[in-house]
Amino acid sequence: MPARPARRPATGPATIVLLLGMFATYALASGENSVNAIFSTAAVGLLGSLAFSFLIDCKGKLVHLIRVDLFMLIALFGLTFFEFLFEQPPMTSITVASAQTALVAAFAGFAGIAVGRHLVPIRRSLPNPRDLGFSTKITFQLLLLCTALGYLYMLLSVGFNPIEMVEQMLRPRFTQPWTRGRLGGPSALLAELSLLKAAIPALCGLMLAQRDRFRAGQVVMALLIGAFVLFDGYASGTRNVFLLYFITFLAGYFLYAKRMGSLKLLLIGGACAITAFGAMATMLGTRTGTGANLIDFTTGQPVFVDMNLINVAALTEVFPGRQAYLGLEIPYNMIIRPIPRAIWPSKPEGLSVGIEKALGVGDYMTLSATFVGEFWMAGGLLAVCLGSLFLGSVAGAWNRYGAGADKQLKIMIYLTGLFPAGLCMRSFLSVAPALLPVLALLVLLPLLSKRRHSVAARD
Repeated sequence: MPARPARRPATGPATIVLLLGMFATYALASGENSVNAIFSTAAVGLLGSLAFSFLIDCKGKLVHLIRVDLFMLIALFGLTFFEFLFEQPPMTSITVASAQTALVAAFAGFAGIAVGRHLVPIRRSLPNPRDLGFSTKITFQLLLLCTALGYLYMLLSVGFNPIEMVEQMLRPRFTQPWTRGRLGGPSALLAELSLLKAAIPALCGLMLAQRDRFRAGQVVMALLIGAFVLFDGYASGTRNVFLLYFITFLAGYFLYAKRMGSLKLLLIGGACAITAFGAMATMLGTRTGTGANLIDFTTGQPVFVDMNLINVAALTEVFPGRQAYLGLEIPYNMIIRPIPRAIWPSKPEGLSVGIEKALGVGDYMTLSATFVGEFWMAGGLLAVCLGSLFLGSVAGAWNRYGAGADKQLKIMIYLTGLFPAGLCMRSFLSVAPALLPVLALLVLLPLLSKRRHSVAARD
């Protein structure tokens, strides 16, 4: 029988520290008299609150921090408050009152996730992967399958010419032949297979961490495939996709790696942080293919993520004052999003009032406001509270799945769930397609295991 992980204290103390820290931070930030001061004060206070709560959760073991709920909190902070840790130009497009309302909504999102995870509590951390059942053959087969299906549509779009595919990747965003149209079509059925790329980084991290158990050729193949997927994410110009690939790769590697000393961990962590910041600082130029619009961390040029918090504040000025709440239209559109139009020709084209329309920008621009802004559009602060509680409970349920894993590949599937979890923080409306690879792996794993046992029985 595999060794079960040691029981660990509940996350209650960490949640209490986080909530108290946010309460104190709000008291300080709400007293500021400018938008920039409100958000910058909140950013510093929230960062400290998260750090202290994570320290309590850690209990001296890094594995205790590999949890979906903590990843969601980190992702939400990066999408909302991170850019306000740095000096920003005066925010004059919104009022102080709307900034304070946005602060309440954002903090409600953090609090909802923190509290919601207790609705499905766990008493164990992730098991030690080296104590679990493991098949190098199934792992490598799964990597090849996800790679082949994940890039099938892209290769088909360029006549199976890999050089042409790479050249297309380097062109401005949305100009590639595999780019999905606004309304989709029959080709969208194949395009959905590209979502399986989300499973590749965790698999590659697993194989590189346990390279002593694989053949040299398999390790080299995993290294090349992993590097190409990261290049794909970088060339897309979509920072959240690249960072999610990068983080799931690191989670797979660190979780499966042999115990390493503090110095080695610090060096590897520092190199990874520099790589991530360097990618963020340059990849915006790939959106236009010109190398323009680069972030400069040294010359005083503003650090820009997406200004999601500004968009949330602007949405609070529109809903419900000038536009009625959208209600169940938000979750309904999320659920039906993965359904191809080839199957459902009359599928709604989107929200009756999207973010761009609500904020008065043209179709040429795409705005995001995180799940906080989307839930505000659905029903204001109450919807944000209920929605974030739901997301926190889902994170708790997925943590329970990982803690109960009895095979290493189940841990890998758990890590793959980090991708939709992070994507959900940016957009609840867009998360459903990203869940498909996780569901596919949940179906594929038993089939591969059953096939393996059948072959072993015949032998």
